[in-house]
Amino acid sequence: PYVGLTTDLKSVVCFPIDSDTTRILVAREGVAGMPAHVYYSDDDGANWTDVTVGGTHDYGAVYGGALFALDMNHIWLVTTDGVNGSEMWFSDDGGETWTEQTLADDTQFYYAVWFADEDLGMVVGAADAVEVTTDGGTTWGAGTATGGGGDLLCVNENANGDIWWVGTDDGALYYSDDQGTTWAQRGFPGDDAGAVYDLEFITPTVGWMVHSPTDATGRLYRTRNGGTTWELESATVAGELYSVHACSINKAFAVGEVDTTAIVLKSHD
Repeated sequence: PYVGLTTDLKSVVCFPIDSDTTRILVAREGVAGMPAHVYYSDDDGANWTDVTVGGTHDYGAVYGGALFALDMNHIWLVTTDGVNGSEMWFSDDGGETWTEQTLADDTQFYYAVWFADEDLGMVVGAADAVEVTTDGGTTWGAGTATGGGGDLLCVNENANGDIWWVGTDDGALYYSDDQGTTWAQRGFPGDDAGAVYDLEFITPTVGWMVHSPTDATGRLYRTRNGGTTWELESATVAGELYSVHACSINKAFAVGEVDTTAIVLKSHD
């Protein structure tokens, strides 16, 4: 099933809306002269409902972390137009309606948002920009930059929000154990080149990460000790890997592209 657009869809989340129905919610890229849009389906993609988000033109999702859903009543979307700045949106009804939240600096370009619970969240973006909230996004405050200076493409957390992780377009991985007040770099094989597009922890100790070095080969990594060390978990693939979804501590799927051909990479079980 397809949404039926000529523009790219950048981010997707799924969540139950009742005991029998799982909703798929996707966000598209920015389109010149158009406000941001999301689309949802309650029948496995057979039919889609189009929802306009805000009224500002040219805003849209940039990377896979633009949407985050804790459940159907706690959903966040960060959009940017790449020129004027970013907007943060919140939905408490499964994506059917959206309310704007006020960022500390909406002139920054933000790409990814993540929440540890209903209150504690972080949004990251271009030029090492970080903002945090402790009240569900009612108020956002400036966080501390990692110090690397690169664009932050993804954000995630483990240990129940006690440790936060970000990946950069310089191929670096940073972590914070004080909710973004200070950061330290965590090395892994092949870092400091290419880009860390996405990472996801499925338990406090087990997490997955996709990295695309400058040699145009995508790599899937796993940590089994809370991010202290990362191990290559599959053969490298030609092209770039943009997103990873962890199914279990032993299985994950990564997606990306080589030239204009989509690729799907599965870890070994």
